[in-house]
Amino acid sequence: MELHITRFGAKVSVKDGLFELSWFDENQLLQKESHSPLKVKSLWIQDGGILTVSAHLLALEHGIDLVLMDIHGMPKARLSGFELNTTPSVQKAQVIVSVSGHAVAFVKNWVAAKLYNQAAFLEKLKSRRDRNKQKLLDTQAAEIRKLRKRVLALDGKTMQDIAEGIRGLEGAAGQLYFQTLSDVLPEEYRFGARSRQPALDPFNAFLNYGYAILYSKTEQSLLLAGVNPYIGFLHRDGYRLKSMVFDYIEPYRSWVDRVVFRLFSRKMVTANHTAAYDGGLHLNQAGKKLLSDALRDYFSEKKEELDGCLVSRDHFLRQTAGRFATRLLHCAKLEAGDVPAA
Repeated sequence: MELHITRFGAKVSVKDGLFELSWFDENQLLQKESHSPLKVKSLWIQDGGILTVSAHLLALEHGIDLVLMDIHGMPKARLSGFELNTTPSVQKAQVIVSVSGHAVAFVKNWVAAKLYNQAAFLEKLKSRRDRNKQKLLDTQAAEIRKLRKRVLALDGKTMQDIAEGIRGLEGAAGQLYFQTLSDVLPEEYRFGARSRQPALDPFNAFLNYGYAILYSKTEQSLLLAGVNPYIGFLHRDGYRLKSMVFDYIEPYRSWVDRVVFRLFSRKMVTANHTAAYDGGLHLNQAGKKLLSDALRDYFSEKKEELDGCLVSRDHFLRQTAGRFATRLLHCAKLEAGDVPAA
């Protein structure tokens, strides 16, 4: 279970060994609910919420991932109770790989997977659409596939050799992809372009909040695998910039895209789900609940194949991060000449 504390003034404390959530509803009536720490996997608390020290300690005692978010829902800090295994060796390998040709291969494959998923989603949307929309979706999916081939064809020994080219191709695919998503949405939900902080329309506001949730899930999976979220391959390294999270997340963004698109295509989103903020829009309490509930259900579905079994997307993300850590160790040994190349 994930607990999301997004209401201003909501408090998380401890009573009788349980998390106690308390808040005032729209009628200013005090509401309370309790949750066993044995059933809580992560606790997300947004700026304006209150977390007692006892609740923090209870989370650490039970290895519960505690995520602190800003007003937009973007994760800013994590307090975790787990211990990382093999962290030094994995992170040493990560540094070695980051300046090698192996980093080029990793990044090309991540971006290519992202574009593959974008094209696949557009093709999936052809169902139950008129002939003109089907033709549009076919055409744009084909264009994105062409860009994907160009990504895989990029040649370079280090990331510096291909960084500009891969960003350009990824950006071109993104423009095609999001414009096409807009074109096939119900007319009242269409948007001009991708916008981030702030979002300029409801669709982008939902995307931004959904990506923030995915960022945190991705970071948690990398940390559990012993991978340093700050040592990236494509995204620049910088003070407090989790560049590896931004690199590694790329193939999985389409998960959020699909959930958000489904909410809009089914006309489940209304003006009551967003609020004006800082020259744009962000999700209010109702919008955050709508999306976080939908994502929770989506990530718990056993739809991803791994070793011949169907597993949940949460499980898939954690397992693939662990395998990435193993590959880092192997690639570092190849760089050192400790093992023969396969």
